Amino acid sequence: MGGGDTKDVKDTKPNYLNGLNAAQCQAVLHEPYSSLQILAGPGSGDSRAHDPRAQYPSQQHRCSHFHKQSGKGNERAPEESHRSKESRRPDNGFVWIICSYYTAHKYKGTFHSVCIRYIKIYGKFLDPPMTKDWSIIDASDSKDVVAQVCKEDSGLKGLADYSRNKISWYKAKRIGPDDLEDIAEATTDKFEKKQLKQVAYVYEEYQKKLDEFNCLDFDDLLIEGCRVFEQVPNAKSNIRVMLVDEFQDTNTVQYDLMRLMSRNDYVSIVGDPDQSIYGWRAAEIGNLQKMKKDFQNTSEIYLEQTYRSSGAIVKAAMSVMSQDKTRPEKELKTDHPEGSPVTLKEFFDGDSEAYWIAKGIKRQIAYSGNKLRYEDFVILLRFNALSRTIESQLNKMRIPVRVLAGTKFFDRSEIKDIMSYLTLLINPSHTPALKRSINVPKRGMGPKSVEDIVDISSKAILPPFTMLLDGLINEEKVKGWKASWKKLDAFVYPLDESRQALRNGKPLKSIVEKLIADIEYESYLKVSCSSEREVNSRVENLKELLSFAATIDDDFNQGTLFKPDEEFDSVKDQNFARLGKFLEVSSLDVSFNTEADVDEALGKVTISTIHSAKGLEWPVVFMPAVESGVIPFFKADTEDQVREERRLLYVGMTRAQAVLNISHARSRLVAGSMKDRCLSDFLKFARNLECYQDDIMLIDDKLRSQLLSIVNLDYPNKEDLKAAINEFEEAFKVDKLREQQMKQNERLRNIDGEGNDYNGYHEYDPDGYDRYDYRSRYGRGKGYNNSYQRFRAPKSNNLVQQLSHETLNNPFKTGSGGSIASGGAGGSNRTATTRRKVHSDIKPFNPPRPAVPPAPASKEVKAEVEASGNSMKRYKTDPDVEILDKAAS
Repeated sequence: MGGGDTKDVKDTKPNYLNGLNAAQCQAVLHEPYSSLQILAGPGSGDSRAHDPRAQYPSQQHRCSHFHKQSGKGNERAPEESHRSKESRRPDNGFVWIICSYYTAHKYKGTFHSVCIRYIKIYGKFLDPPMTKDWSIIDASDSKDVVAQVCKEDSGLKGLADYSRNKISWYKAKRIGPDDLEDIAEATTDKFEKKQLKQVAYVYEEYQKKLDEFNCLDFDDLLIEGCRVFEQVPNAKSNIRVMLVDEFQDTNTVQYDLMRLMSRNDYVSIVGDPDQSIYGWRAAEIGNLQKMKKDFQNTSEIYLEQTYRSSGAIVKAAMSVMSQDKTRPEKELKTDHPEGSPVTLKEFFDGDSEAYWIAKGIKRQIAYSGNKLRYEDFVILLRFNALSRTIESQLNKMRIPVRVLAGTKFFDRSEIKDIMSYLTLLINPSHTPALKRSINVPKRGMGPKSVEDIVDISSKAILPPFTMLLDGLINEEKVKGWKASWKKLDAFVYPLDESRQALRNGKPLKSIVEKLIADIEYESYLKVSCSSEREVNSRVENLKELLSFAATIDDDFNQGTLFKPDEEFDSVKDQNFARLGKFLEVSSLDVSFNTEADVDEALGKVTISTIHSAKGLEWPVVFMPAVESGVIPFFKADTEDQVREERRLLYVGMTRAQAVLNISHARSRLVAGSMKDRCLSDFLKFARNLECYQDDIMLIDDKLRSQLLSIVNLDYPNKEDLKAAINEFEEAFKVDKLREQQMKQNERLRNIDGEGNDYNGYHEYDPDGYDRYDYRSRYGRGKGYNNSYQRFRAPKSNNLVQQLSHETLNNPFKTGSGGSIASGGAGGSNRTATTRRKVHSDIKPFNPPRPAVPPAPASKEVKAEVEASGNSMKRYKTDPDVEILDKAAS
């Protein structure tokens, strides 16, 4: 560990050392004319160390200094507020430039503004020189210039956003258009070679236009800044010492700029290699090691004392990071009490997990005596697509939500695009949906063309979409409009096919999936998104939409989608009503937080990706879906990528101050299909550690006192505490009975009635149904059509019925020796009966049975089906109707 005499700390104790611990004082008083790395863990008070360090040389070594300057190279500076502003300081990074005593200039700015200053002063000495009247082009105008380049070449259609992002990436690596051409020539993969050549061409033409406009973009500011210090050595003559914060997030051009600006290797940096999680945007964790090679005799000081998290959270986080044997050997310690162990809980599926999170938020607020508020909770996700089920469950429990640096699930553009298509299937008059979907993907339909369609439809007294559908199907032009019909083929025909599939009773999930494929929406994302990361995020959101459609199908098949008093004139009407329910549920999820009855005094629960939450903290953190394929992400192929995924989990865990809840599911809906899942490899060892527990611990007075002290909250008075707990327990009374029954059935997870291995799992549905799910290998070979069989019983508020154990009767009565399927002797005695639903909250375990064949359709039903244009081969009587067709016999 790096040196620095701390003797004068005891003797003089300057004001700027007040409140600092020994390691922080050592960092502040370390010799300024040297090279120093301050490796600061999360919550270790690194800002309290580097701020006084900038004052120390000015007072001890007769130097003046520039004020703080953001040095991470991004413009993101969210104004997050919490219990204290210091605790929510955004991770922007800082550069401090300390100049000679005689320098009079002092100012505050970003890394970019430092370069602007030096370019304006020394740009005329460059080769080629900069003109005096150059200007900066902002991000929006920069995208427009790239779009203009792509528009001029038909072969580059749709590549504007992708090209702009790649150009920025290459500039961060100081790779120019000519260098990119050389890289393309050396590439053997034909597709990659073509893509690189296209980007290189756009890059070169883009730079030519910037030169023509006499402009620099934000990336050029850093590159030209490097040119200044490379070509004009006198530019750094007044710089004595540099201090750089958030060094682990610097990229190549920023590191080069720091190296070129420094004199005599007098540089101090603050960073944490364990929190380097931005490799996808060109950040170089290797800059820490590079600095040790480039700057001789670099010392290290570790800030290992965290002021944020409880002892259990610190131990759990370090147990994850200690797996990486390549990292610097540093620890994280805390003076906070041990607190509650980290919860590590397993669920059968994502729905059960989401319900547990929502209930857990209510529970912890109640057991804190309402000292905690909604704003004290955060749900951290690996990627945004995981938020849909959680948002839905929070809305059901009337818990207000905000999405940090993101958008709620049903407000995301790709989701709204597909929903606008589906809206047209049941509402052809929905002009806003038509305007949104008709040119997504791009079909060359400008606003004027769309307005013409709307005008013509209004004159014809027809909905716009109906007019288009009739015009195209009949292969005739709508009179008065001259646009090319070929542009609309790709829009109308997929919708027409979807409408036919919906009329025929196809599953909603397959309809949505085919619609996305038919309009080639994923291909559109690949050319319209600015990065591969964005494409992946939006594709994951589409998969989650398919999962949502599958849950609607599931409820429809079980007869629970519609209320008992909802009636339909035909099977077709019921099929279209299923889509209507799908759209209705999504609309309710969007509109909940706009209602006036939300208690704003309690704030809102935050939903965020881990990346967006870096630098922030909350008293209580939930981290769902910590599973293999999620974290580490399934596309993390290299060792470096896996290490970054481990650091990402560590960053998420260290956002928690007092309580950390981690969960995962055995199975999860992915793109509408149930997929097996397992706990993340980073945590598989954790069950044996004392800092973990398998469920939220009961909060007693001692633990409550510890938790509240960590987040600096007062202990509640006994009356308020008792009232809050009683209110919670009363609201979730029925759930307590379910949990007791669930524990009794725990033994059924591993053994079935025949003594065979059994991978089933018994869990209670959040809506008051108990669910029995069986793994595929249990269902196969035993005569079951589906790998997941569900038997549900609706909720009842009658406590007497909680002790009853009614079961579903067989909907058919058969005589002895009869076979329903074969119509044997007993089959002639078969009569239709009423299917009785179970009216109990707790139902004992019943082994699964083979599915009963559907009842034959009556003549009336056959006639209705044939009249609708469907084939009787596709027709199946709904097994969940209240009264089966009496004509079946």
